[in-house]
Amino acid sequence: MARAQRADFARGVVNVEDPPLLAVCPTVVDPTRAPLGRHTLKVIGFQPYDLAQGPAHWDAIKDEVSAAHLSYLRRFAPNLTDDKILARVVESPLDLERMNPHNWHGTCHGGAQSPAQSAGLRPAPGWAQHRMPIAGLYQTGSTTHPGGSISGGPGRNAAAVMLRDFGTPIESVIAKGQAAPAK
Repeated sequence: MARAQRADFARGVVNVEDPPLLAVCPTVVDPTRAPLGRHTLKVIGFQPYDLAQGPAHWDAIKDEVSAAHLSYLRRFAPNLTDDKILARVVESPLDLERMNPHNWHGTCHGGAQSPAQSAGLRPAPGWAQHRMPIAGLYQTGSTTHPGGSISGGPGRNAAAVMLRDFGTPIESVIAKGQAAPAK
């Protein structure tokens, strides 16, 4: 994120001129997600939850911000015209949080993805090794390293810690799985 965008974010200002966007088209690799010859597109705009007018202001501006995001995206995909868009779902960070309180501030990443909550500091300093203070209790999920999304990383990391604690390195489990005959 550019310096000006970080400043807007810190002030609670939505950037509609040069918004940081993530566009994902899952049907490129999985055509079963849409009718033949069609695609799905998910556009994620990285905007502040805490607006200068307060988070509730998202209810008033989400459609306007969505339209600005689409307009910006069309600079790079001019064939993304209204006649090609069959349906739209617009969800603000506030909507995402309302649907699932675990999507805190509209993120599915289990909290901030900032340096203060990354790597060995995730979910909190001293709690990043998947082992809990109670013997035999482990933690995993989007709040643990490396964080949310659909990576499987937190579960894999927790499994590696548990296997090590149980006396079996993860490498031997993987090797055993690779040597097993296909069914």
